[in-house]
Amino acid sequence: MGVRRPAFALIMVLLVVGAVFAMTMHSAVIMRSAIIETGAVASQQSDLRLAQGAASLVLRGMSTGAEGEGGDPADRGSSSSRGGGPRPEEREERLELPPIVRQLLEAAGRQIEEEAERELARPSAGTLPDGAGSGDAVARAGAVGLLRELGLPGKPVDVMLDGRRCRVEVRDATGGLNINRADERVLTQYLNLKGIIGLEATRVVHQLLDWRDEDRMARTYGLELDGYRPMGIVPRDGSFESLEELRMLPAMSREIFELIRADLCLIGDGKVHLGSASPEVLRAAGGLSEQQVSEVLELRSEGALDRERLGRTVDLRGGLAERVRVEPSPVLRVRVTVFGEREQDSARVYEGIAIFGRSGLQGFGLRPVASGSPGDRL
Repeated sequence: MGVRRPAFALIMVLLVVGAVFAMTMHSAVIMRSAIIETGAVASQQSDLRLAQGAASLVLRGMSTGAEGEGGDPADRGSSSSRGGGPRPEEREERLELPPIVRQLLEAAGRQIEEEAERELARPSAGTLPDGAGSGDAVARAGAVGLLRELGLPGKPVDVMLDGRRCRVEVRDATGGLNINRADERVLTQYLNLKGIIGLEATRVVHQLLDWRDEDRMARTYGLELDGYRPMGIVPRDGSFESLEELRMLPAMSREIFELIRADLCLIGDGKVHLGSASPEVLRAAGGLSEQQVSEVLELRSEGALDRERLGRTVDLRGGLAERVRVEPSPVLRVRVTVFGEREQDSARVYEGIAIFGRSGLQGFGLRPVASGSPGDRL
């Protein structure tokens, strides 16, 4: 009995020591995980700041480039016609940003929207006075006028910040394929050009049209309320308010959504922006031929997409003028790719909306959307 007691005590001591060791190891693992997680969050925040800085440099440069001291215009991106503003009916158009955009811009969304609405409604918006290169002319013309004068960069702009490369791509947020305006023919042609054909394309188009129309008559491959009820979904029966609503369509797979979402928009006059729309949108919604699309893309690559040069190859009169435009709107879509310190590192991608007003860049918001390879594009 006397032998058993020391043995039992020894076993208890070993168990206690083992438990303490296990707890210590567990705490160390938790602490290490916390340190790694904190480092990852700090890295993400650091990259977001880099993305915001790069976007700010490019966006502010776009609205003040006319003040620059010389330099190659191609370095500032493409330019639109001098003195060419929107037609009166375009100036009077009121801009209604969908809720997802206001959420993206957080608390500043309403103020920015109102400023953009006032800018679009301003009779002199986009009209450049003589001598638009001076500071006084800049003040008189307003940033939107300068934006339309300089246009958007015809290709991605690389910015170096803190030794990291940031690629900024800018598109007209109202100049893509407007899914609230496009008809069945345009939608079908666009999907076909993206490689979505046959019944797969028809199902997507019919469901999209049924989602946005106000009637309760389902198309052949569409769905109305009765079809969505088992899924617990109520169709809007009105205009799409966010692109994410497309995911509610049973025919809209994640693969299709990711393939087309960068080409789509929800607001605007339905006209395609020649300076930033994809080739598929230029053909389907813009009505351009394959040859015309090639010429537009070539001018873009040269940073020379102005109305004069474009007019030599693309006749902007007649019906085409009702479908396309050269000048960008004050609402832009921004995508920033922040590359890793090493070539093999993955890149972080951020997207957002920027809005220009009379006094310049009114605000912009970015959010992380994906991590990708260095070859990712908007």
